[in-house]
Amino acid sequence: MPKISFIIVNYSTKILLEQCINNLLKVQLPHEIIAIDNNSPDGSYEYAKNIFKDYKNVHLVPNKNNGLSAGYNLAIKKAKGDIHIYLG
Repeated sequence: MPKISFIIVNYSTKILLEQCINNLLKVQLPHEIIAIDNNSPDGSYEYAKNIFKDYKNVHLVPNKNNGLSAGYNLAIKKAKGDIHIYLG
């Protein structure tokens, strides 16, 4: 069965990021979640890192804010899944 890589690029939406990851954790197929944080001033990275620290399939990555495309490109390099699904 193929593994899915869910890719999220976040900027200052820590509550939405938390909700998104929580919903993706319910997926019953093999998957990983890669969340790139584009240097959010609201503390999104630290907030999510604390909540999801015990999940081996959730990868939170801090990033300089070089824009949405740069965030996706960084996540693609880290993705190990056969299928990539991009979420805003």
